[in-house]
Amino acid sequence: ALAMAGITIVSGLARGIDAAAHRGALAAGGRTLAILGSGVLNTYPREHQELAESITTQGAVLSEFPPLNPPTRGAFPQRNRLISGLSLGVIVVKAASRSGALISARHALEQGREVLAVPGQIDSHRARGCHLLLKDGASLVESATDVLETLGPLAQPVINRQGRSLFHPRELQLNPQEQKVLDLVQERATSIDLIVQQSGLPAARVLSTISALEMGQLLDRLSGQYVVRRKP
Repeated sequence: ALAMAGITIVSGLARGIDAAAHRGALAAGGRTLAILGSGVLNTYPREHQELAESITTQGAVLSEFPPLNPPTRGAFPQRNRLISGLSLGVIVVKAASRSGALISARHALEQGREVLAVPGQIDSHRARGCHLLLKDGASLVESATDVLETLGPLAQPVINRQGRSLFHPRELQLNPQEQKVLDLVQERATSIDLIVQQSGLPAARVLSTISALEMGQLLDRLSGQYVVRRKP
């Protein structure tokens, strides 16, 4: 959902959630950036060489180290500040009480980025870091919708696979009726009567849908019987 909304997925190239995030972005046709703890010509882990090559077709593989630099233990915490700095927010999925993911979260806070965390089982040591973040005010993530709501408006409109211009990630969650009405609202003042006429929906249903879209901050009602698409 994030990649479909035009949001670039930024992560390391590690095994597990990092690789899964990249593969998900690639499968959705989105953009993704991999930040290495080694040089760009010395991919680590080695088995992700093919994944790194795929990432370059829909994003980039980046490193601050010399191209042939080998991976070192201290390089990975160091590169985490680049991951958080390039991001709108950092999502921590699993983390022990001492974890590299918590280093990324700390960098994100220092850089004014959003910090989000996925809760886990209360008796799992791999969830303790996430729970600590949630206690400290991180945004709770139970679904992609929670992430989209936290990140807020897009920096600029993006075109989805259906050719629609998206101004807010929330638009991915609309039901067919809401999407139909929103598609008829222009970036300039649009008559509600015209929307009723073009949608073929009863006037009362159009008005209630407009109210829902207005509460969702996707459009604004102007004086009189006009509405306008809300821009970022």
